[in-house]
Amino acid sequence: MKNNFRQLALIMCIAFICSFGLSLSALAQEETSATVTGQVTDSTGAAISNATIVVTNTATGQARTIQSNEEGNYTVFPLIPGTYTISVEQSGFKKTVVNTTLNARDRRPIDLVLEVGDASAVVTVTDEPPLLQDSSTGQALVSGNQVTELPLNNRNFIRLLETLPGVSSDLDDESNFGLTSRASVSINGLRRNAVNYLVDGVSNTDVGSNITLLSTPTVDSIQEFKVLSSNYTAEIGRSGGGSVIIVTRGGGNEYHGRLYEFVRNDYFNANSFFNNRIPRRADGSIVADVPKLRYNNFGGTFSGPLPFLRFGEGGPVFTSGKNKTFFFFSEEQRRIIRATTDAGATTPSALERQGNFSATLGLPLFRTPAGAFTTVATGNTPVTAVNTAGQTIQIQQNQIFRPSDNLPYAGNIIPLSDIDPRSLGLLAAFPLPNGSSRNGFTFSPVNINNTRQEVVRIDHNFNANHKIFGRFTQDTSNTQESFGLFGAFTFPNISTTDTKVPGRVFAVSYTGIFSNSLVNEFTYNYSTNTIGSQLVGRGRRSDYQNAADIREFFPENPNNSLPGIFTRFTALNSTQGYSIEYGNSTFRDVLSFTRGNHLFKFGGEITKEFKNENLGGNSAAGSFGFSAAQSQGLVGTTAITGTGDSFASFLLGRANTYSEAQFDPRVRFRFGRTEFFAQDTWKIRPNLTLDLGVRYQYFRPITDVDNLLVTFDPALYRPVNPATDCATAACNAITTARVDPLNGIARAGVNSRFGDTIIPKDKNNFSPRVGLAYQPNFESGIGRLLFGSSGKSVIRLGYGLYFDQPLVGIFENATFFTPPVNTAVGFTSTPTQVITFSNPGAPFGGSVIGATFPARNLGIGGAIAPDFRTPESQVYSIGIQREVFKNAVVDISYVGTKGDHLIRPRNINFITPERAIAAGASATTAGNTNAFRPYIGFTNIIQYETSAISRYNGLLSSFNYRLQQGFTITLAYTFSKTLTDSTNDRDAIDIPQNSFNARADYAEARTSRPHIFSASYVYELPFFRKSSNSLVRLLLGGYQLSGITNIESGAPVPRVVISATDQANGTRGIYPNAVSDPRGGLAGTIDPISGLPFIFDPLAFEAAPVGQFGNLGRSFARLPGRNQTNLAVSKQFYFNKERTMYVQLRAESFNLFNTTQFTIVSAARPTSGTNILRDSLFARPNSTRLPREFQFGAKFYF
Repeated sequence: MKNNFRQLALIMCIAFICSFGLSLSALAQEETSATVTGQVTDSTGAAISNATIVVTNTATGQARTIQSNEEGNYTVFPLIPGTYTISVEQSGFKKTVVNTTLNARDRRPIDLVLEVGDASAVVTVTDEPPLLQDSSTGQALVSGNQVTELPLNNRNFIRLLETLPGVSSDLDDESNFGLTSRASVSINGLRRNAVNYLVDGVSNTDVGSNITLLSTPTVDSIQEFKVLSSNYTAEIGRSGGGSVIIVTRGGGNEYHGRLYEFVRNDYFNANSFFNNRIPRRADGSIVADVPKLRYNNFGGTFSGPLPFLRFGEGGPVFTSGKNKTFFFFSEEQRRIIRATTDAGATTPSALERQGNFSATLGLPLFRTPAGAFTTVATGNTPVTAVNTAGQTIQIQQNQIFRPSDNLPYAGNIIPLSDIDPRSLGLLAAFPLPNGSSRNGFTFSPVNINNTRQEVVRIDHNFNANHKIFGRFTQDTSNTQESFGLFGAFTFPNISTTDTKVPGRVFAVSYTGIFSNSLVNEFTYNYSTNTIGSQLVGRGRRSDYQNAADIREFFPENPNNSLPGIFTRFTALNSTQGYSIEYGNSTFRDVLSFTRGNHLFKFGGEITKEFKNENLGGNSAAGSFGFSAAQSQGLVGTTAITGTGDSFASFLLGRANTYSEAQFDPRVRFRFGRTEFFAQDTWKIRPNLTLDLGVRYQYFRPITDVDNLLVTFDPALYRPVNPATDCATAACNAITTARVDPLNGIARAGVNSRFGDTIIPKDKNNFSPRVGLAYQPNFESGIGRLLFGSSGKSVIRLGYGLYFDQPLVGIFENATFFTPPVNTAVGFTSTPTQVITFSNPGAPFGGSVIGATFPARNLGIGGAIAPDFRTPESQVYSIGIQREVFKNAVVDISYVGTKGDHLIRPRNINFITPERAIAAGASATTAGNTNAFRPYIGFTNIIQYETSAISRYNGLLSSFNYRLQQGFTITLAYTFSKTLTDSTNDRDAIDIPQNSFNARADYAEARTSRPHIFSASYVYELPFFRKSSNSLVRLLLGGYQLSGITNIESGAPVPRVVISATDQANGTRGIYPNAVSDPRGGLAGTIDPISGLPFIFDPLAFEAAPVGQFGNLGRSFARLPGRNQTNLAVSKQFYFNKERTMYVQLRAESFNLFNTTQFTIVSAARPTSGTNILRDSLFARPNSTRLPREFQFGAKFYF
């Protein structure tokens, strides 16, 4: 398809370049402006040429005057969204005036009919805002009234996306602002980071992740927004996953303002599901109260004409600014202290903290004649040993052995003298259990989110043909994160951080109308944000006794942070803090002109972007991984399967793995986009419109100011001979004299095959767009029955190819952990060299680069594939809109999307279970696995490559009914399925079980929801509103109901993984075998111990045989669905007849019916031999959506 359109693309781009050179002035909101087209006729249908048409914005008074052509046709563009009067005059006819409303990117056909008569007579027509769209683009409008009146949690506009067809949402219950303004929605099965967010035509996305908004407009500053979900024209670029077009409010000829405050308090809220599960105290009092909430959201807006000084013009000193200059100002603040309930933590019991594991002992163990260990007694021999008390006992599951002499501890109790003092010190970080299970811990971490936003907008009309617009937005966000910024789940007050995020967006646009058929628009914007985060929790070594004696492999630890501690319980984690800066300068120009029935647009945009960021996190502090292997028993050299315990290994100070990064590096990336487009909207017939366009997109590869951009490039790798080049049999140390420590490493500007970058320049991104909109006009028969009279239906179809700007974060990941910028090492204990707190590098025993150097670990940050190319998607659709009765429209469409060359992580240095066994790996030893990898000298190499695919098929439907007086309802239903082999760009959960067969992981995406229904409604109750009794009207009139209901399928369970012990040093795949249907058995029943439902049957799995991958696929089960209603009741008190000055009192409830909606399920299968039902929460949920909350507010409109 790409090649078929190349010649057309080149011709159209040449035409653009010629026109672009002529246009050095102008711009506006090209992505937001509306177009009005139509024909002027008399009452018999005959065309009237040279009629004078005046289009006037009723708020600003700005007017445009044009003439109809010889066929009576006219086109007016660009028009900012708002209310307009359209008047038409011609001698011998009465003047006709049409009142209408235009929305963002409307293409409004408004035919004007003149009646014969006196020219002084006026015929006035009110044109209702149309629900039909004469466009091939799939789109949905959310009006300003819906934005402000619907109950939105945290008053964030992005929640409104959940009311539209084709949208699958993973948004947090309380979508936040600033740093946490993450837009996790998927449109028509495409990736969440492929959605465009445009505010007044300006891109509003941080490219670091492509899902964080630079600035989140407040609902009271939004006039409206429109979502383009499929087949949008070539004017829209950057990414192809849908476009959210936001139009902010501007001023007019009258002064208007709002003041408001919204409050919440936990006093009015329901308690969380998991808090309610904690048993009450003996006196009946509640152990866990309603999570703390103090919520205040307040602000105001003010707008109107902007007076100006007269300069030497005589007359009054000031000009009023009416019809000329307008301003809009908004300020909003939030003060939020919120505790949430987390029930997914597990922590050692009081006995386990003392080294007493008597309660964890399992079934007696036996040995088969073949030498395997089992709990089956028949035909097998009991496994016995003499314990540390001199007693002969039969070994049981989870038996702990003394490492020094391989004797089981008497009573399965480790004496205090054997517990490492550093482990004793770190026990202070582990809270005691408080849940219904033995090791369960439920708590309510408190997060603080204080934000402030100011918006200033100025619109100035030089004259009817030239205008300028400018907007400045400043966001300030001060937050506190219980688990640390970007941190993993951990215990309270360990990695807590304070974060400051100032953000600024400046945009200016100028529009020049050079004739009725020629318009040029130019825009410039600069956007930036900064993230500064510091550790304030008890996450430093100095906070714990003896923790300062925990050694590191590298000396650098900027924050003196604790190392990561990973056992079978919730991990301990800390952080180094972050310093991040992003900036974006964009220049855009669009030239539009009409010729006959064609509207041509040629344009382009150039961006210059930067991203400065440090590694942060906790990588430079090291991480210890503890498994049962270092406390299990041996028969000779054979491990007794099922013995040992990872927490016991921690108490003994004996780790299985250790990883650490040498530095906390900082990058300074530079990149950008260059895009051009050509678009023709051809009105072939009055009821038939063809859109044909092409866009060229070049995403300039990332460079680094200091040439710190590095990656692993297989083409630069020299094969390593284990026999001669490895310093150890395990190849965890390489001989420096034989092998270059930078073997296979490509550094931009030094030895990269691609010059000052690390990927090839992809310059062949031509994206054709074609669409057709047809309004049937059947006078009788079945066609009339199906499609109605003229103008009652629109059939649309289209196809588009789209390219996505890749996120920057994966290039940071590659650089942050790759030599020479940084060195990440990873070690695994051997039977003779065990990792301890005193010697984390025991299996290596050398320095980072001396006579030897350690095998490089690129399994944390990764590498960028040398054949990396631009991700692309194809979108195709066919649909119909049908007005079923006045102001009511049904929209039904099929949408298909096909994503190719999508970004995914894959371990290109993976070793299969079969190869691991060949390398001598077993449950007790890692063997020489590094000597059997494809790239010897490295451990894991996680490569980000463009090899993933996605496929989506959806039936989208909606019903919209809107009355100007008091009632609006939108119903949306989507029946769809999304299949993929990688849901997101860089999620570790998307790494395939077998990296050499990634297609085996092709299954439903984590964003796939087969059934999605939503209803949104605003109803101004008509009762007593016009009562003649003023007291009745005051008390009983002016009420309004509004609400949103969401009902949808639950998210797929992504996968189940077996424990590290069961993985047996890579001799098994990470997925289990399914021995029965996971959706049968216990699935859907209630666990009598925890009281939680089983999402799937936890007993349906077993570890695969050694040497094999597990056969369980992804997305094998589904969480319970969502069913939530948010409702608001408001009362208006009006102070004037025009109803422009009034007070509104609001009471809102989120999750009105307090429905429990589970969001996360424990999907890590415990080690074989564990009593899964008693000693784990596997297959049971550990997180829910928020319980019912009430919010109260007051708004004053003037």
